[in-house]
Amino acid sequence: MLPNLSFKKCLRQCALRSSCEVMGYFRAALLCELHFIRDFWDTLACNESGPRVMVYVQRSDILLKDAETCKSCGILTSQTCGHCVTNECPPYAKVPNGTILGNLHSDGTKRLLKCDNGYAPKNRAHVQSVCKDGQWTKITQCVQEECVQNQTNLGDSTYTFYMKSHQTYNDSVKLCKKCGYRVVTIESQEEHTFLASQMKIHVPTPRSSYNARGDNDGFFLDFYNPEGNQTIRMDNFSIVLFTNFAFGQPNYLNQHFIAAMGYDNWLWHDVTEWDKFQTVCESEI
Repeated sequence: MLPNLSFKKCLRQCALRSSCEVMGYFRAALLCELHFIRDFWDTLACNESGPRVMVYVQRSDILLKDAETCKSCGILTSQTCGHCVTNECPPYAKVPNGTILGNLHSDGTKRLLKCDNGYAPKNRAHVQSVCKDGQWTKITQCVQEECVQNQTNLGDSTYTFYMKSHQTYNDSVKLCKKCGYRVVTIESQEEHTFLASQMKIHVPTPRSSYNARGDNDGFFLDFYNPEGNQTIRMDNFSIVLFTNFAFGQPNYLNQHFIAAMGYDNWLWHDVTEWDKFQTVCESEI
């Protein structure tokens, strides 16, 4: 909101901001209100009952001199439209299951994500967004609290370890997907060594064989190995360039899924989709 502005100056403030969609004006208080949400005008049409103290004008209906508008300005308006307001970000959009704290949106402004009760940041390292060059930097999401237990990071990836139960491949996929993650993929020796070290913390003494329920100490990879073909990723069907199979693996035997096996120093084995392992999920910011 911008106080102590005339109606025409309020129109101009909206016109000078390329992301302003609707202008509101309260004449009795000389109060200017700018709205940046595209469907805001439609919500006004749905709530016409009762007295209205604000006057609203769509951006498309604002008629001013070209020098007072940013109609021809692109994203990099500072190069061609020096009169435009370019050092602001649009108001932050609502986030599911959380709130963006703060109401400033000038260049350099920082906004903080606060999740609702029962929810937590998907990546605690990215709960702050900064207004930079007219855009907010990327921020994480709010997910159920159970989705962020036993988490650790390597590079741009966050890994979540579910150790309390053993899942089939399809159940592991569902568990990860519920939290906005995917079943882990290993793409380098560094990543394999890191995940093996984390699993040793959770499972210091892996069982050497299947137990009566078919549970194993290990975790599925989101890879598939058709007999006679190269290993492929399940999410995009690209060929896997890095592999870390144990000696003699894969030996197929109608086992086309891949798991890191605890008793074999977390090296890869081919398994069936019905075998059960702990679950490791992976996600980016």
